[in-house]
Amino acid sequence: MAKRPQLKLNQRVRIKIEDGPYKGEYGSKILDFDDKTIEIELPFDEDNRPLSIKKKTPLKIIFTGATALYQMESKVKKRKKKPVYSLVVLNSSEVERIQRRRFVRISVQEEIEYRVVAYCDIKEKQEYNDYSEEFNKALAADISGGGLMIVIKGANNFEIGQVLELKIDFIELSISLLNGEIVRVEERKEDGTDKITTVYGVKFVDISTELREEIIEWVFAKQRELRKKGLI
Repeated sequence: MAKRPQLKLNQRVRIKIEDGPYKGEYGSKILDFDDKTIEIELPFDEDNRPLSIKKKTPLKIIFTGATALYQMESKVKKRKKKPVYSLVVLNSSEVERIQRRRFVRISVQEEIEYRVVAYCDIKEKQEYNDYSEEFNKALAADISGGGLMIVIKGANNFEIGQVLELKIDFIELSISLLNGEIVRVEERKEDGTDKITTVYGVKFVDISTELREEIIEWVFAKQRELRKKGLI
């Protein structure tokens, strides 16, 4: 067990229910908390109806800390309808670290577009960036709230530290253009040929908390979909 990182108001969390009619994972956020209880948003179903999660239902609250993903065992103490639908659950200072990475990553095979931009100074990026360069196509091999891995056919043309402007259309985001810094480069030979494919690890930079949460929500929803199909 690990000591729980400090919780924050409006922090996005996941609720995990392992048994019963509402088995699954749901997005939520922290509305209030004290030493004994945490009040969280009550999830809604696909028809936009609040879930009828009953008192004493055991659940896990999953949230991110500075360097890892954590989960806390809890139980529903009561439901509330005002001022919003919510659950009051038991608080605990003991949590389990379940993943070293801060962001859960999921494999995908989706087309994205990219172009190289200068990024000398975030506050003055309009002055430095050359927006005349055309977008090129690449394949996203995985994605998380922290970044993504992209695959580009051909030898390595970019270096660690370079910044790409990324057009991500396979997720419905409020903003589809993001900036990412190359943090890892790996060249691979395609099976049975001399053709080179280059894999780039890209970290999102200058991304808002809201936009990052949109990506995280999509990742968790995709995981639930794949689990239902027995693919993970």
